[in-house]
Amino acid sequence: MSDSQRNLTSGARRLCRVMLVTVAGLLILTGPESGVAKPSQESGMVSIEQLKPMRLETPIVRGDRPVAVIAVPGDSYAELARSVQKAVLAATGVSLPVVVEDELTEEARRSRTVIAMGNLMISRFAERLYRMNYVHADVRYPGVGGFVVRTVHDPWGSGSNVLFLGGSDREGVARAVARFSEIVTDCRSGTLPQLLEVQFGETTRDEW
Repeated sequence: MSDSQRNLTSGARRLCRVMLVTVAGLLILTGPESGVAKPSQESGMVSIEQLKPMRLETPIVRGDRPVAVIAVPGDSYAELARSVQKAVLAATGVSLPVVVEDELTEEARRSRTVIAMGNLMISRFAERLYRMNYVHADVRYPGVGGFVVRTVHDPWGSGSNVLFLGGSDREGVARAVARFSEIVTDCRSGTLPQLLEVQFGETTRDEW
């Protein structure tokens, strides 16, 4: 079996596990004893009594201090992380820390803006967001060479956003990083507006 075949097989297995965990989580959350949201006795519909605040702006620098961290899924993406770091430094004069995502502490994840990159198959951080249905980058979406640049609003309920730079392959992630670097050029204040840009890869564009 070739390396590409092994990667596809491994990715397919991870995708299956994610789907099973997601379904199981939904069953647990909608159970009558969950206490998160309870179904109406009359209609059986789940009632959400209060929405969480939307964090439509995302700070990456405050004053002369970094309030964001760049999480890199592995050494092969370190160069892309440095590109983001350089773009923010050029725009704001502040250098953001870069950490391997497996070393990102719970406190940093909840208290800082996290700039994450990758997709379901290569990033545990992206996998977690994928399971929570916040991002959808995998081997099929946005497709070969396609990219996603988007804000994920307060996924942990702690008041901190995630900036996700995704793609189905390294080329796509590199394009997401390049686009994000362009956006950051105008971010003199250190705060970004809501972001959502998707560029489909060729094969995905034909399917959609």
